[in-house]
Amino acid sequence: MIANFPSFAKKINRIFQEVLESVKGGKNASYIPALANVDSSKFSLSVCSVDGQKLNLGDFNEEFCIQSCSKIFS
Repeated sequence: MIANFPSFAKKINRIFQEVLESVKGGKNASYIPALANVDSSKFSLSVCSVDGQKLNLGDFNEEFCIQSCSKIFS
């Protein structure tokens, strides 16, 4: 449980904004069709605490292939 979720969310939002400004450019993996055609400017962050408090920032409603980041879940 995050006792003061609004304060936590404010700090995470500030970090998100700083990172958003510095993460520009780069290329998608062209050998993976599901990644090659994605807009590389999309960026999001979502947090859900164990008691269900949620924070979603950026392009969190966009669908995307998790092929490259799914390794941490498995």
